[in-house]
Amino acid sequence: MSKEKASTSELRLEELQEGTLAAPKDSELCLTLGEAFLRVNKVDDAAASYQRAVELDPRSDLKALYWEWLGLVREMEGRLEEALEAYFQWLDTDPVAISPLDRLGTLLVVLGRWTDLRLLGPQFERRIEVSGHPRGRESLALYTFVSEQFGQTETDDAKEVTLAALEADPDSPSMRFLLGLIAYREGSLELARGEFERVLQLDSEGLWQEPRFALEWNASKARVMVAKLARQQGDVETALRLLTEAEDLERSDSEGLIEVAELLVENNHYDQLLKLMRQVPSGPSRLNRLEAESLLGKGRLSQAEGIYQTEASLFLPNSSEPESCLEPASLSQRLWELHSRFGQGESIGEALGELRREFRESLEEHPVGASLTLLSRFSSGVLDSEALEQQVMKLCADFPEELIVWETSQRILQSIGRPAQAHLSALMASKLRHGSQPGPTGAYNARQAPGPRVLVGIVTAYGPLVVKIEADVGRHKTNTLFGWGRDVLVSGLDLAGGVLENLAEEHSASREALPEFSFFPKSFRVMVTPVSVPMETSAAGLMEDGELASLPLGFLVALLSVVKEPACQDILVMGRLGLRGQVDGVPDLEETLLAVHQSGATWDQLLLAEAGAFRLLRAPAWLWHGRKVTLVKEASQLVLPPPRTLHYGKELA
Repeated sequence: MSKEKASTSELRLEELQEGTLAAPKDSELCLTLGEAFLRVNKVDDAAASYQRAVELDPRSDLKALYWEWLGLVREMEGRLEEALEAYFQWLDTDPVAISPLDRLGTLLVVLGRWTDLRLLGPQFERRIEVSGHPRGRESLALYTFVSEQFGQTETDDAKEVTLAALEADPDSPSMRFLLGLIAYREGSLELARGEFERVLQLDSEGLWQEPRFALEWNASKARVMVAKLARQQGDVETALRLLTEAEDLERSDSEGLIEVAELLVENNHYDQLLKLMRQVPSGPSRLNRLEAESLLGKGRLSQAEGIYQTEASLFLPNSSEPESCLEPASLSQRLWELHSRFGQGESIGEALGELRREFRESLEEHPVGASLTLLSRFSSGVLDSEALEQQVMKLCADFPEELIVWETSQRILQSIGRPAQAHLSALMASKLRHGSQPGPTGAYNARQAPGPRVLVGIVTAYGPLVVKIEADVGRHKTNTLFGWGRDVLVSGLDLAGGVLENLAEEHSASREALPEFSFFPKSFRVMVTPVSVPMETSAAGLMEDGELASLPLGFLVALLSVVKEPACQDILVMGRLGLRGQVDGVPDLEETLLAVHQSGATWDQLLLAEAGAFRLLRAPAWLWHGRKVTLVKEASQLVLPPPRTLHYGKELA
């Protein structure tokens, strides 16, 4: 609040206080005084004024206003359970209004009170029958949609309810946005795009905001969805135009910035992205990957080295295949033949000299010829490490789009002790070999054979950390862990195994009824692979800062993926496993989802802690909508059969 507004509010407050002294039994004046207290953040005084107003005038409409404002006051104070109780009182006092249901529903989502949320459904339907107001139909559609996302309803009827709401109000931005999401989930990209474009038309001034059920939809999110759909349809020009017009593009945490950066890299618009990045302040490391790929695309290997943040151990050497060239066929054929012989360990110096005499300068204008020339000099030892490094940099800059060049670069740089630069060369070679979509390890590899794959994503102080955990029945007497961070992650494996053992012990008497426990092998073997690791960070350093607290839940899900049927697969895990099997939420859920996506990881399911799960609704819709979401509070929910569905006959009073 500005100083001018603050002074005005204080002056108004003084006038109202004088007025209540002159007329102490004026209930309307007490209400106005409560609002004035609220404007200057004196919430306790505001609550007292509202209560005084109700005491002076016990009319039902005044009571409803009191409970509404009291709930808002408690929310502002962070006393959410007390706010919830006030909204329940508001619901009792006003038997027709939709607003108390909206506030209740929103707060129940934030608090993760899913059972109570399910009980609101009949209330929405009954009040809509009484009032028939379009807003009530909107609220019911949003309620149904949110309930479906978190598995709280057994039928997918959000579309039907949304269409009914649109019949009542065809120009509702909220319902158009919701219908766009539903069409997107169904794969109707053209219809979805049309609905999001309609939202932008209806809200041309950017004033619309959907606060109900913690959704926080607005025109900016609709714009990103239109761009996302245009991108999927191959309409790159429209996608770029929409994204570059976004008002928040100068912010490093902008959702539109991530989308436009990916789009520019995918379409090899490296200069545009590098220019854009110069205008953005230093931000999340997920942008660094795209900036580094643009530098690699321009052949600027040494500059990319300084910012890229994935471990070199992720990449394995791969053989290349000859690609078509524009050079004379005789030269290409002979060069590729020499390259094959060199790969088999033969000496090619004499044959390469003959080609150089025959074709002169043309030889090193060909990417294979230039690569073989450098490899020949490298093998003969005529150049020292510094000279070799300079020659490699020139080779990459001259032929940034040639696979053999980056493979040559990787080979030489690895041999002369430049592992970081060799890793970057491997990345670019992988991208040219497999296309622009990165695989689960962060490299551009073809997807591996089906099998258990559990991803754990965390945003650390250093940047995003994403690891892949794969489990198998152990072949040793004790639990064994391989891969990244082994020494500091063993305790996480032990914790996950211990929770399973405790659950089995607790239910040992009923194992016949619980076949999930009948297997329980003696040991597990687990592999942990880094997908994205912050620069200058080790597993030990992250453990000291408490950043790896989410990994034990990932271990538990990975272990279960081996022994449960059907096997778990492609699951992103977000939560922390406690010593007694409880599951707690993680902070920055939206940020973490974006970071995991940006690392190149993909997933089919989300497993979240109930606590804070509502933040999923605030993440970009294309990261979660249409994927299976499982909410857990205790580890036993992952192992034991789900309880029988209860049919609630009673309604809220």
